Amino acid sequence: MNIKLNSISIDNFKGIKKFQTDFDSQRTIIKAENGVGKTTIFDAFLWLLFGKDSTGRKDFGIRPLDKDNNAIKGIVAAVTAELEIDGQPHTFKKEHTEIIVKKQFKGYETSCYVDEVPKKVSEYTAYIQSIIPEDVFKMLTNLRHFNELHWKERRAALVDMAGETGTPKGFDELLGELNDRTIDEYKEALNLILNGNGKSVKGYKKEQAEIPLRIDEKQKGLSEYAENGKGVIDYEKQRTEIQAKIKKLDDLRADVYAQENERLQKKTALDALQSKKIQREGELKTDTSGIMNLLKEKSDLESLVAVARQEAVSCRSNIALKSTQIQSKQSELTGLLDRRQELFEEYKKAEDIDPEAGINSESDVCFNCGQTVPEKMLKANEEKKQKAIAEAVTKRQSNIDRINKQREELKISVDKVKAEIEIMGAELKTLNDALASANAEFQKAEADKTKRFAEIEKAIKENPTTPPEQDKIWQNIVTDIAKAQEEIGEPVHEQLQAIDNKRTLLNNELAEINTTLAQADRAAADKKRIAELEQQEKDLAQKIADVEKQLNDIRNYNMESCKLLDKAVNGRFKHVTFKLFEYQLNGEIVECCEATLNGVTYSDLSYGQKIFVGIDIINTLSNHYGVKLPLWIDNAEGLTLQVEFDGQTIQLFAQSGISKLTVETSAESKTTKSKTRKVA
Repeated sequence: MNIKLNSISIDNFKGIKKFQTDFDSQRTIIKAENGVGKTTIFDAFLWLLFGKDSTGRKDFGIRPLDKDNNAIKGIVAAVTAELEIDGQPHTFKKEHTEIIVKKQFKGYETSCYVDEVPKKVSEYTAYIQSIIPEDVFKMLTNLRHFNELHWKERRAALVDMAGETGTPKGFDELLGELNDRTIDEYKEALNLILNGNGKSVKGYKKEQAEIPLRIDEKQKGLSEYAENGKGVIDYEKQRTEIQAKIKKLDDLRADVYAQENERLQKKTALDALQSKKIQREGELKTDTSGIMNLLKEKSDLESLVAVARQEAVSCRSNIALKSTQIQSKQSELTGLLDRRQELFEEYKKAEDIDPEAGINSESDVCFNCGQTVPEKMLKANEEKKQKAIAEAVTKRQSNIDRINKQREELKISVDKVKAEIEIMGAELKTLNDALASANAEFQKAEADKTKRFAEIEKAIKENPTTPPEQDKIWQNIVTDIAKAQEEIGEPVHEQLQAIDNKRTLLNNELAEINTTLAQADRAAADKKRIAELEQQEKDLAQKIADVEKQLNDIRNYNMESCKLLDKAVNGRFKHVTFKLFEYQLNGEIVECCEATLNGVTYSDLSYGQKIFVGIDIINTLSNHYGVKLPLWIDNAEGLTLQVEFDGQTIQLFAQSGISKLTVETSAESKTTKSKTRKVA
């Protein structure tokens, strides 16, 4: 895509009241003193396309100001430009106008036009974006924009432009170890193996650093152990002898304890017999076999009283229910009787109605002219009157028939409810009789219970029991107790205590020997562990060397990859060289992105050199994106190097003594003379 600016027209925009000029297809120079409005032309062009000024601000002073620095009212700020897009001219226009409602200022609105066709702001913005996205426009028209991006954004753009750079040669073994990982992921994994993560993973180096400390700890234990004249064999022989003595004491104690255990078992059996004797005495004392019939009779009497009481309660409940039902029916009867009286009143009113009432006879004399009404009309009036009377009679009789029918139906309902009340009254009387009978039965059962309970309680208190001395079972238990007491011997705890004392002394001696032998065993284990740690230290050293070789291969691979990327990127530029990597002393490669010119970084270049660098970058990016845009060079007076740009350039020169904007254009051919004009 090739876009050229053919012309621009500016009205009431910032400090420019009116300005219009055409642009050369190759180079246009606009000169003036500082403050006259050169940069304002660029601001107007950017506002027309994207609604921003050359510094990227949306909120800036579009409208010109009066002497008090207030926006001038009653004017329209407008910018119009003709752009040639791939050879096809298009006109773009944007106006900034006041909003006046009922002569009150309410703010501003923006109107947009494409080829004189009005567009909504959103439609206009979308249309511009479809032609050239704003970020691409900035990158290809603003000489500073690319180098003012974050270095990661610059680098990403350059890497994208470089495309596929290829793979370094001679690293097949390294690439075979990746297993679907990237070089950076594999490097991170190797660093984790080598250095750990400070948390769950130690890493080979930390493990290796810890081994000498662990060896020193084991060596210290060996230095603290020293044999005291006896060998391990002598201590083991002495331990065997002591263990044999302890075994004999344990056997002796078991024999003595067996005797004591047998005595304790007999003592337990005696205690059981004593408990059995006491239990039998309690059974004899509380024996109720002689009064079981009395207890049953007492329970039967209580059941009879409960049944009689429940019958009386049931009768009361039924009476209450039936009384409620009668009251409900009586209320229903009262309602029916009231309705019957209402129907009777309606019947009387219906009979008293005169069918001819309200029907006026027509006069045989006209009330208007006073002449006799024609006989035909009199006949018609009479027929009409008779018809009305007949309808009234029919309506009166229909109403009387309806009322009589309702009265007959109501009478049937009244008779039915009265019959139901009579039946319920009889049922209520029967229930009252049943209640009286149930109350009598309950009173009789309660009286019988009270009288008989006194006799039963007296008989229970006089219940005779068998004395223990006369009970055969009790006598046998007493005989067994006497026999068990004879078989129980004296306790043997003194013998057990003497055995335990001897055993304690031998155990103390054995513990000392075991401690000495354990120290000897630990010393042997420490020597073995030291040998294992020394071998582990050697193994870790080899593993570290292997991992460091792989990391070194990765560094070499990255170095070669950097060279390929460096060549792919910088091979596209004519003058600029981009520094894409920093090579640190430890061999690490850190990504960066900074433009340089003849070995000088962009930040240290002169103003003119920065413009020169910007042009070279835009040339390359334009070729990459396939887009040519007008290149605006502000402060072009600071540039002495040749402008090597194969598209349209618009150079803004600050030159003293020129108080008005002056436009100079020149044709591409060197034989064409330049033309200069001043613009008010």
